[in-house]
Amino acid sequence: MFGYVLTDDNENIFDSQTAGYIKKSSDTRLVLLQINLKNFSNQALSENALRQIDRIFAMWADNSHDIIVRFLYDWDGNAIKTEPDDISTVKLHMQQTSEIVNSHKNDILLMQGIFIGSYGEMHGSKYMDTENMTSLAVLLDNLIDDEIYLSVRTPQQLRTIFKTSDISNMNINGRRLRIGLFNDGMLGSRLDLGTYGADNSLFSDVNYDEKGSRTQEIAFQKKLCLIVPNGGEVVSDNIYNDIENAAKDLSDMHVSYLNSAYDPDVINKWKEQTYHSADEASVYDGLSGYEYITTHLGYRYVLLNSSFEYNTF
Repeated sequence: MFGYVLTDDNENIFDSQTAGYIKKSSDTRLVLLQINLKNFSNQALSENALRQIDRIFAMWADNSHDIIVRFLYDWDGNAIKTEPDDISTVKLHMQQTSEIVNSHKNDILLMQGIFIGSYGEMHGSKYMDTENMTSLAVLLDNLIDDEIYLSVRTPQQLRTIFKTSDISNMNINGRRLRIGLFNDGMLGSRLDLGTYGADNSLFSDVNYDEKGSRTQEIAFQKKLCLIVPNGGEVVSDNIYNDIENAAKDLSDMHVSYLNSAYDPDVINKWKEQTYHSADEASVYDGLSGYEYITTHLGYRYVLLNSSFEYNTF
């Protein structure tokens, strides 16, 4: 995960910074780039700033990295102070950056968030009411090339945007569902640090905008994330990220990427714990928890169609 604060300086201002980041990531294929727009919170992005974004993406792509992008205004947990005073500026920034993002569609796997919230995580913002959140998500979906996945912070937010809990009916303007989830509180507590509701919480077809319990929300992700990506970072050493619990929940949620640097307490615990398979003949039985989880992350190739032809002699 690497961050940039855009300025009105020359486009190559981040070259040495990016080169250093790339050197640190020589064994990494996927990186999260956080692009901080706070210097332009109440004005259009300058041409220099836009060229900076383009050059950042190009340098990473030239070094064979796939990219996750998060545009945001805050790194200090206080988005109210740094976000634009009017939502129209957020929308303008979405429009300005979309052309650059789309030009790198072969290098960008997905975008996290809708530009707003503390740390860009869609909380602590004055624009997180249903109307504003939905308008931003729909605009981004309309602007960004369909080959790039989008993602929101919680299942509740996803259902609110689509106004349904029925995954088969989740589309905008008739296009395929491509909005997934990113969870930076993953396995951090029974509620995943506020991602889910209490054990008696329940969402339904009618109350689709409510949080469900952990059990219900994981079941929802088990269906949803067969179609769209799910990832983030694990936090706070506790029983929910012990390997026997983590392996099941990460599998049910179809998590395909995790931050390799955070939370070190959890990652080091996985390196010390041993995964035991129900099938003792399994090639995974006896691996460290870290080895088990890392070998199950990443891309999955799916055969969608096939044909066979032959000649009779």
